[in-house]
Amino acid sequence: MFDSSATFPNSGTNNPSGFDIFDTTGTPSSGVYATNPILPNSLKIDRVSMDEVYNDFVLKYKKNYASGEYAELVYMTNGAGTAGSVETNIDESNLENSQTLDALKTLCADNYTLYGATRTLTFEAWAIRDAATATKLLQYLIERTTERRYMVTLTTKMTATGHELGDFINIRDARVIDLFGTATAYIKKWEIIEKRTDLDNCEITITAVEV
Repeated sequence: MFDSSATFPNSGTNNPSGFDIFDTTGTPSSGVYATNPILPNSLKIDRVSMDEVYNDFVLKYKKNYASGEYAELVYMTNGAGTAGSVETNIDESNLENSQTLDALKTLCADNYTLYGATRTLTFEAWAIRDAATATKLLQYLIERTTERRYMVTLTTKMTATGHELGDFINIRDARVIDLFGTATAYIKKWEIIEKRTDLDNCEITITAVEV
C-alpha cells in the first residue's frame, strides 16, 4: 500500500526524489528524478465518473474455489450521513499509515451527505485469504473512491516507458497550478491508473488520478 499523506522527498526544492515529473515547459532530464515532457495540447483534466464514487463498501475474500462462494467479508456502511451511525466489522489494528476507523467512517458519511444516496461497491477479492490484507484493500478503496477526485490524461514520450500502474508521479501544467496553487501542485502526487503505448509514434498516454 502507498502512504498518500506523505509529501515527496526533497519537496522543499521542488524536486521529488525518485518520482518522475511531467512538465509542460520543463527540459527532459534524468538522474534521481526525471522530467518528462507533456506534449502540446495533450493534457486534459476532468473528474472521475460518478459511477466510480461510493460510500458503502463490501469486500468479500477467502474464496472457496470449489463452490465459488466467499467465506469472509469486511464492510463499512455510510450511516445515512452520520459518522456515529456507520456500521463496520473492520479491525482498526489492521489499518495502515496511521489511518483510523473514525476517519474512514467520516469519509463514507460525508459522501452520503454530499450526494444524498447510497452508492455501494461490492468487491470480490478472490486472491485474498486473510483479514489483515482484506482490510488494507478495503481501506484503499474507501480512501480512493469516497471523493470525486480530479483525473488527468496526458501524452508524453518514451522516456516514461518504465512507469507502471500504481506509480506516483508529479504533474506540472498551468491548469494544474491554477487548480491547486503552485506550492501544492509542485509536490502533489498523482497515481497512474491507465497507460497506453503508441509504438508507431513513440508516445505514451497516461491517465492519473489525484492522491
